[in-house]
Amino acid sequence: MKQNIFTVALLTAAVAIAAPLDPMPAADFGSPAATDRVLIVSEASRYKERLLEALVEQLATPATYVAVRSFDDFAALDAADYDGVLVINAGVGSEVRPQVVRWLNAQGSPSNVIVLTTQISNWTPNITVDSVTTASRNRNIPEVSRDLVARVRALL
Repeated sequence: MKQNIFTVALLTAAVAIAAPLDPMPAADFGSPAATDRVLIVSEASRYKERLLEALVEQLATPATYVAVRSFDDFAALDAADYDGVLVINAGVGSEVRPQVVRWLNAQGSPSNVIVLTTQISNWTPNITVDSVTTASRNRNIPEVSRDLVARVRALL
C-alpha cells in the first residue's frame, strides 16, 4: 500500500512538472511609446489574475506602458525591450519553472528582471535575478502587489 501511494505521489509530481502552463491572455495598458515600459509574463490562475489586476492598476500610468504576456510567448520576448520585467510563475517542488530558468539563461540573467514564484513552502529560488516567493493567498495580494510595484518602479 505504501509503495502504491509513493508511486501515485511521484507520478503526480511528474505530471505537474511536465504539464503545460495555462495561457494568460495578452493585454496592453497605455502607449508603447510611453517613457517607461514594463513587461509582465504570467501563467493564468485565479490568484495570478487578481494579482495582475492589482499590479496593472498600480503600474499603468500615462508615462508607463504595461504589456501582459503569456508563457506561450516567452521565447519571443526580449527583456532588453523593457525597463522592467516581472515574471510570475508557480513553483514546483521548490523550483522555479524550467521555462523561466531557460529564458533567464538565454537573456543572460538581466538586471531588469524580477521573478515571483508562488508556492506554499518557504525557500529561496536558485536564480541570479531579483526573486520573491509567496503563497497564492488572496489576502496577501495588496502586500505582494505593493512590494512588486516598488521593485519594478526602482527599475524605471
